[in-house]
Amino acid sequence: MWAAHTLRASPDVLFPTIRFAMFFAVVMPASWVLMPLVSEWRRDDPRERDETWVVPAALLALAAVLGPLAPWDGPTAVSWLGWIAALGAGYLAVTRWVDLAGLVRWQVFILVASYVFYGNYDWHFVVLLATSTVINQVVTVRLHRTEPETTRRTLLVIGVLLNLGLLAWFKYKGFFTESASSILAPLGIDISPPARSIIPPVGISFFTFQALSYLIDTYRRKIRPAPLLDFAVYLSFFPHLVAGPIVRAAEFLPQLREPRDSRRVDTGLAFWLIAVGMFKKVVVSSYLADAIVDPVFRIPSQHQSVDTLLGIYGYAIQIYCDFSGYTDMAIGLALLLGFRFPQNFDAPYTAVTLQEFWRRWHMTLSRWLRDYLYIPLGGNQRGRRWAYVNLFLTMLIGGLWHGAAWTFVVWGALHGGYLAAERWWTSRPRPEPAGPAPGAGDPGDVPGTGEGTGAEVDGGDPALVAASTDGGLTVRRPGPEPALTSSTGPSTPVPAWAASARAALEHAADEQSTEAQPTDEEVAAPAGFRASLERLVAALPPIPAAARPWLGRLLTFHVVCLGWVFFRAPTLSEAFDVLGRLFAFGTGSGVNLVVVATIATFIATQFVPMDSVGRVQARFSRLQPWQQGVALALFLMFTSALSPTGVAPFIYFAF
Repeated sequence: MWAAHTLRASPDVLFPTIRFAMFFAVVMPASWVLMPLVSEWRRDDPRERDETWVVPAALLALAAVLGPLAPWDGPTAVSWLGWIAALGAGYLAVTRWVDLAGLVRWQVFILVASYVFYGNYDWHFVVLLATSTVINQVVTVRLHRTEPETTRRTLLVIGVLLNLGLLAWFKYKGFFTESASSILAPLGIDISPPARSIIPPVGISFFTFQALSYLIDTYRRKIRPAPLLDFAVYLSFFPHLVAGPIVRAAEFLPQLREPRDSRRVDTGLAFWLIAVGMFKKVVVSSYLADAIVDPVFRIPSQHQSVDTLLGIYGYAIQIYCDFSGYTDMAIGLALLLGFRFPQNFDAPYTAVTLQEFWRRWHMTLSRWLRDYLYIPLGGNQRGRRWAYVNLFLTMLIGGLWHGAAWTFVVWGALHGGYLAAERWWTSRPRPEPAGPAPGAGDPGDVPGTGEGTGAEVDGGDPALVAASTDGGLTVRRPGPEPALTSSTGPSTPVPAWAASARAALEHAADEQSTEAQPTDEEVAAPAGFRASLERLVAALPPIPAAARPWLGRLLTFHVVCLGWVFFRAPTLSEAFDVLGRLFAFGTGSGVNLVVVATIATFIATQFVPMDSVGRVQARFSRLQPWQQGVALALFLMFTSALSPTGVAPFIYFAF
């Protein structure tokens, strides 16, 4: 039944669609109506703390209303008994609704709205999300109340295994069974793999990673467990539920306890982000997929070197516009509801090194891998060589997280191996330059690319943000001052949620700020392979300082594009087929000026100065509401005219 129902599921409420617009048009005003006024805020009201019955009662009430819509192959009597029980619980929830404090009433509403949003894809997944919520809350609360360290570690292991077990069952069961079957088949051992038609619950990796951050940060005594209702809202909050960004508990939960005023929401910025994100997804990503990417990867043999290369470049832009477009919209929608999400992209294709690329691409995942995988593995505390191994393992596991296929394993190994080699090369001993005074910096250096790795550097505080650009199309960027700033107004004091988020992230950075001292072998004069490389580099013509960053960007971009081939191709053999067509010299039929112009334009937008886009965004935010409405209406008409028929699913929904 799971497989059949999954195949029938349709994500037609997931944005950007008309149904989602109707859904949000109801949720947003209702959310602000139910939100208690600042003057009525009761932070310590006991009614807002332990209403643990609200979650199951609301879920049962929802099941009572929507139960007839779900397919049921069991006995009719059991079905009727379940509906009667659900109706009774629903009646209890309705009668108690009027007694709820304002904040709890809002939380119940937003929880039900999030489950409606998620359940529109498949109602079975709502049960899975609710189960994950309850289990993680029970384990986390018990862990927090336990004092003996041995028992706490046992509870932590249980919680981690439960989360990873749930993730592995849905995402990796078929992959590992098929791999084991292919290995054991020559030995005469037959293992029948399960049907691969079962699609994992949409967004399961994202809410599982958020649950793990909540559990682990509680174990580390960085945060305290929140009430069950708070945690349920955090895990299911619909803007980030299905495709991120990965919002940590330390970033989100404190916001639930801070008064919000709809008059102070930067609606201009929110609508700007939503409009830009929609254009990137609906127009650019969809066009490149239809025009060049899908044809090249579907039948590589029908394409020559030039159009194959354009297909690879096109996929680099497609996945960027697809994923960053989604997170732009998610950040904008959350802002309209009074919440701030961390930045997830920062012009990644301007990166000079692969390390810098991972500071700019899917930044919330990079920080998650650093704090919950790379550092627990040992980070760089046991010397450089172990740091290379840990970095490689982190990216290898990160690749497997993206999908249950050997193509993702190769993609992770490629990034991990290159990051380790890049760090190995840049860590070589060098003579002291006879240059500017200390602190002046080398003109050829790139700001913000110091020692570290993509899974290791913090990339700035994701909670403290100021208006900036994402590849010329703006999201948010770490600000220089500890304040939440708007593009249209002065800085405001740091709220409690931002301070707690900064403290948690700075603590993680402090854990790996002191690297173990290199051994005598590591600081000795280079020999062997590295010595040969250095002689080869020394023999090359000198490169002007101004050209070095651009050569670095060119190399990094093509390393990333090489990885995207394995990321996009369904199998390893198809990935190598695509790469092989790069040597079938010719132009092919997929080359046209619109495709070339689209790819070139969206690479160029990554280099648009931050101040230029910031000024345009600030000017839009200063317009009168009716002027903003007219501008948005015209932009949506323009987007609709350029968009293809239908909306392709978001790439990252599969993860």
